[in-house]
Amino acid sequence: MTSFDEILAASTARGTNIVPGCVLAAVDKTGNKFYSKAAGYDSVLPNSPRINPHGTFWLASCSKLIGTIAALQCVDRGQIKLDEPVERVIPELASLQIIEPVRPGNMTTGDVFTLRPATKKITLRHLLCHTSGISYDMFHPLLMAWRTSRQEEPLMLSGKLVEAYATPLLFEPGDGWTYGGGIDWAGELAARLNELPLEHYCQKYIFGPLNLNSTTFRLGDHPYIKEQLVSTSERAKDGTLKPAARLWPDESQEDCAGGGLYSSSNDYMKILGDLLSDEPTLLTRWTVEGMFQPQLENGSRAVKDLEAATIFGAMTSIRASDGGINWGLGGLYTEKDAGSIRKGSLVWGGLPNLVWFVNREHGLAGLYASQMLPPGDPQSGKLANEFMNHIWRVAGKA
Repeated sequence: MTSFDEILAASTARGTNIVPGCVLAAVDKTGNKFYSKAAGYDSVLPNSPRINPHGTFWLASCSKLIGTIAALQCVDRGQIKLDEPVERVIPELASLQIIEPVRPGNMTTGDVFTLRPATKKITLRHLLCHTSGISYDMFHPLLMAWRTSRQEEPLMLSGKLVEAYATPLLFEPGDGWTYGGGIDWAGELAARLNELPLEHYCQKYIFGPLNLNSTTFRLGDHPYIKEQLVSTSERAKDGTLKPAARLWPDESQEDCAGGGLYSSSNDYMKILGDLLSDEPTLLTRWTVEGMFQPQLENGSRAVKDLEAATIFGAMTSIRASDGGINWGLGGLYTEKDAGSIRKGSLVWGGLPNLVWFVNREHGLAGLYASQMLPPGDPQSGKLANEFMNHIWRVAGKA
């Protein structure tokens, strides 16, 4: 029987066209990082060095876990409640309208959308659970049509916050599920409540307390982090690999909690480990336990929207047919075993094929980190699943 280490070595060998390189890590509830390995190369270029085990990655949507923690810290302090409307802190969200097609099912002729006032208020829970109605403009044809009507380009990957995510809503807040910039707004809420830019807030209340030295929204302020960045690669249509540019601007205009962070596997594992701890540093234990609870009502439109979304498969390699999925606070929540992800886990990922999970019941968390495009790359997903199954075996919990 082929061992995982043999699979990993074969998958990351130079010239295989499987993956150029990745960094893998797993931690238990005592903070012991019992698995840590860097495999393969920094890029697909023939003279590329081995991937740096301390290399830094554009986290993309893995940033959302940290943005969620920042907002929940404000709940712990009593600065805001989960089910409180956020418009007193973020007035930009007070009057967003709902966008609807003029002719349902027909986006090809004449005026394609209409706008109407929303009747419900957006709460912090809505932002954290993607039930606010805020979606990414590049993900939805109605929002693309809205951008076109304003003679604007899509701004999802622009590094802007207010301009990018103050878009019309796809439904009344709380009435559905759609992936978007809600956690970017939640991070902005934490910044405004504490009168600090989000970078400074996170350095003071998240990165500093956990001694994270390789995590930032602002590469220009941290040359070491920028120098350690792992190169990005892309799979061409013929299956071969080629160098690629990062999709996020190096110097973004705003600190975007939904996708703007850079970090190393060592730093990120300290965050996952803190969520496992019986005495967490960043949040109260009660709040951490609340993160691992399903937030969407069974049988609701929100659950159906989540099950129908293709994004969670790209982010987690979980198939929709596995079922038993919901949303927690910080990531997808598994109500039963789903492939390599065990019941009771929070799990999510990042666009360049990063995946993380945390399971408090079994005291286990793991991270698969790469910089590989496109999102949901099948070869990357297969290797990430092999890794997760492996660490369950190593931990004696398979």
